[in-house]
Amino acid sequence: MELKVLPHSIEAEQMLLGCILLDSSSYSSIQNQINTVNFYRREHQIIYSHIISVFNSKNTVDAITVSDSLKNAQELAYIGGNDYLNSLVDVVATTNGIKSYADIVLKKYKCREVIKACNDLNDIAYKGSEDIDKHLVNHFNKISNIKVNNDRSLSFMPDIVDKMVQ
Repeated sequence: MELKVLPHSIEAEQMLLGCILLDSSSYSSIQNQINTVNFYRREHQIIYSHIISVFNSKNTVDAITVSDSLKNAQELAYIGGNDYLNSLVDVVATTNGIKSYADIVLKKYKCREVIKACNDLNDIAYKGSEDIDKHLVNHFNKISNIKVNNDRSLSFMPDIVDKMVQ
Protein backbone atom coordinates (compact mmCIF):
# COMPACT_ATOMS: atom_id res chain seq x y z
CA MET A 1 0.00 0.00 0.00
CA GLU A 2 1.40 3.35 -1.04
CA LEU A 3 1.58 5.99 1.67
CA LYS A 4 0.23 9.26 0.33
CA VAL A 5 1.83 12.50 1.45
CA LEU A 6 -0.18 15.70 1.30
CA PRO A 7 1.00 18.18 -1.34
CA HIS A 8 3.62 20.59 -0.07
CA SER A 9 6.89 22.26 -0.99
CA ILE A 10 9.21 22.68 1.96
CA GLU A 11 11.70 24.41 -0.34
CA ALA A 12 9.18 27.05 -1.46
CA GLU A 13 8.18 27.63 2.16
CA GLN A 14 11.81 28.04 3.15
CA MET A 15 12.55 30.39 0.27
CA LEU A 16 9.46 32.49 1.03
CA LEU A 17 10.45 32.87 4.68
CA GLY A 18 14.07 33.48 3.72
CA CYS A 19 13.08 36.27 1.32
CA ILE A 20 11.16 38.05 4.05
CA LEU A 21 13.96 37.64 6.59
CA LEU A 22 16.51 38.87 4.06
CA ASP A 23 14.49 41.91 2.94
CA SER A 24 11.51 42.88 5.07
CA SER A 25 10.12 45.08 2.30
CA SER A 26 9.42 41.92 0.27
CA TYR A 27 6.76 40.97 2.82
CA SER A 28 4.40 43.68 1.59
CA SER A 29 4.20 42.02 -1.83
CA ILE A 30 2.70 38.82 -0.40
CA GLN A 31 1.17 39.79 2.94
CA ASN A 32 -2.39 39.83 1.56
CA GLN A 33 -1.88 36.54 -0.25
CA ILE A 34 -0.32 34.26 2.37
CA ASN A 35 -1.63 33.34 5.80
CA THR A 36 -0.06 31.27 8.55
CA VAL A 37 -2.30 28.27 7.79
CA ASN A 38 -0.99 28.11 4.21
CA PHE A 39 2.30 26.61 5.41
CA TYR A 40 2.61 22.83 5.63
CA ARG A 41 5.30 22.64 8.31
CA ARG A 42 4.23 23.70 11.79
CA GLU A 43 7.64 25.32 12.33
CA HIS A 44 7.07 27.51 9.28
CA GLN A 45 3.62 28.47 10.53
CA ILE A 46 5.17 29.58 13.80
CA ILE A 47 7.95 31.55 12.09
CA TYR A 48 5.45 33.26 9.78
CA SER A 49 3.16 34.17 12.67
CA HIS A 50 6.14 35.85 14.36
CA ILE A 51 7.02 37.66 11.14
CA ILE A 52 3.47 39.05 11.11
CA SER A 53 3.73 39.99 14.77
CA VAL A 54 7.06 41.79 14.33
CA PHE A 55 5.76 43.55 11.21
CA ASN A 56 2.56 44.65 12.98
CA SER A 57 4.59 46.06 15.87
CA LYS A 58 6.28 48.35 13.32
CA ASN A 59 9.71 46.79 13.87
CA THR A 60 12.14 45.72 11.18
CA VAL A 61 11.52 42.13 10.16
CA ASP A 62 14.75 40.15 9.99
CA ALA A 63 16.31 37.05 11.52
CA ILE A 64 17.29 38.94 14.68
CA THR A 65 13.89 40.50 15.45
CA VAL A 66 12.00 37.32 14.57
CA SER A 67 14.44 35.29 16.68
CA ASP A 68 13.83 37.64 19.60
CA SER A 69 10.07 37.29 19.19
CA LEU A 70 10.35 33.50 19.03
CA LYS A 71 12.64 33.50 22.08
CA ASN A 72 10.20 35.64 24.08
CA ALA A 73 7.42 33.19 23.22
CA GLN A 74 9.68 30.25 24.11
CA GLU A 75 9.33 28.84 20.59
CA LEU A 76 12.83 29.43 19.25
CA ALA A 77 14.09 25.95 20.11
CA TYR A 78 10.99 24.33 18.62
CA ILE A 79 11.57 25.85 15.17
CA GLY A 80 15.23 24.80 15.14
CA GLY A 81 16.83 27.80 16.82
CA ASN A 82 18.86 30.61 15.34
CA ASP A 83 20.72 28.15 13.14
CA TYR A 84 17.52 27.32 11.27
CA LEU A 85 16.47 30.96 10.94
CA ASN A 86 19.90 31.88 9.61
CA SER A 87 19.82 28.95 7.17
CA LEU A 88 16.60 30.37 5.70
CA VAL A 89 18.38 33.64 4.95
CA ASP A 90 21.55 31.94 3.70
CA VAL A 91 19.80 30.09 0.85
CA VAL A 92 18.26 33.25 -0.63
CA ALA A 93 20.33 35.17 -3.15
CA THR A 94 17.59 37.59 -4.19
CA THR A 95 14.01 38.27 -3.16
CA ASN A 96 12.81 38.60 -6.76
CA GLY A 97 11.12 35.18 -6.62
CA ILE A 98 9.00 35.79 -3.54
CA LYS A 99 5.70 35.96 -5.46
CA SER A 100 6.50 32.70 -7.23
CA TYR A 101 7.30 31.02 -3.90
CA ALA A 102 4.07 32.39 -2.43
CA ASP A 103 2.12 31.02 -5.42
CA ILE A 104 3.62 27.56 -4.87
CA VAL A 105 2.88 27.60 -1.13
CA LEU A 106 -0.69 28.73 -1.78
CA LYS A 107 -1.26 26.17 -4.56
CA LYS A 108 -0.10 23.32 -2.31
CA TYR A 109 -2.31 24.60 0.51
CA LYS A 110 -5.35 24.69 -1.80
CA CYS A 111 -4.66 21.10 -2.84
CA ARG A 112 -4.51 20.04 0.81
CA GLU A 113 -7.81 21.82 1.52
CA VAL A 114 -9.55 20.10 -1.41
CA ILE A 115 -8.18 16.72 -0.27
CA LYS A 116 -9.37 17.36 3.28
CA ALA A 117 -12.88 18.35 2.17
CA CYS A 118 -13.13 15.37 -0.17
CA ASN A 119 -11.83 12.95 2.48
CA ASP A 120 -14.36 14.28 4.98
CA LEU A 121 -17.16 13.84 2.45
CA ASN A 122 -15.86 10.38 1.58
CA ASP A 123 -16.00 9.35 5.25
CA ILE A 124 -19.55 10.69 5.56
CA ALA A 125 -20.64 8.86 2.40
CA TYR A 126 -19.18 5.55 3.62
CA LYS A 127 -21.17 5.92 6.84
CA GLY A 128 -24.34 6.11 4.73
CA SER A 129 -25.47 9.42 6.17
CA GLU A 130 -29.21 10.01 5.96
CA ASP A 131 -28.58 13.67 5.23
CA ILE A 132 -26.12 13.27 2.36
CA ASP A 133 -27.63 16.20 0.42
CA LYS A 134 -26.84 18.57 3.28
CA HIS A 135 -23.28 17.21 3.49
CA LEU A 136 -22.82 17.56 -0.28
CA VAL A 137 -23.87 21.19 -0.15
CA ASN A 138 -21.69 21.94 2.88
CA HIS A 139 -18.57 20.31 1.44
CA PHE A 140 -18.98 21.79 -2.01
CA ASN A 141 -19.46 25.18 -0.38
CA LYS A 142 -16.17 24.62 1.46
CA ILE A 143 -14.46 23.83 -1.82
CA SER A 144 -16.09 26.77 -3.58
CA ASN A 145 -14.73 29.11 -0.89
CA ILE A 146 -11.16 28.15 -1.75
CA LYS A 147 -9.81 31.14 -3.63
CA VAL A 148 -8.46 30.66 -7.13
CA ASN A 149 -6.55 32.96 -9.46
CA ASN A 150 -6.42 36.51 -8.12
CA ASP A 151 -8.73 35.80 -5.18
CA ARG A 152 -11.72 34.77 -7.27
CA SER A 153 -13.75 32.06 -5.59
CA LEU A 154 -15.43 29.20 -7.37
CA SER A 155 -18.73 31.05 -7.16
CA PHE A 156 -20.39 28.77 -9.71
CA MET A 157 -20.07 25.73 -7.43
CA PRO A 158 -23.24 26.31 -5.34
CA ASP A 159 -25.30 26.39 -8.56
CA ILE A 160 -23.85 23.04 -9.60
CA VAL A 161 -24.52 21.56 -6.18
CA ASP A 162 -28.11 22.83 -6.20
CA LYS A 163 -28.68 21.07 -9.53
CA MET A 164 -27.08 17.87 -8.20
CA VAL A 165 -29.30 17.58 -5.12
CA GLN A 166 -32.60 18.48 -6.80
